[in-house]
Amino acid sequence: MIFIAEQWAMLGLLAAPAGAAQRLTARPYRALALSAGLAVAEMWTGLGLGYAVPKVPPSFGTLATATVVYAATYVRVPQRRRTGRAAL
Repeated sequence: MIFIAEQWAMLGLLAAPAGAAQRLTARPYRALALSAGLAVAEMWTGLGLGYAVPKVPPSFGTLATATVVYAATYVRVPQRRRTGRAAL
């Protein structure tokens, strides 16, 4: 049963930072770097939360942090500039 929970944690840590980065920037390489930075920050925050509050599993802290960051991108998303080219 623990193995299944670890798989969900890995899926969440893979998808949430990438989704947040995609919502924050339209440039692929910038989104890649931002996603990696968000994943590292969310992992350390989750581990710190698990250390500070012993009843909280580190995987829950990590995914909770990732969820909060992703949800925060819906609060205010910067407006993307239009390039003037017609969309195909």
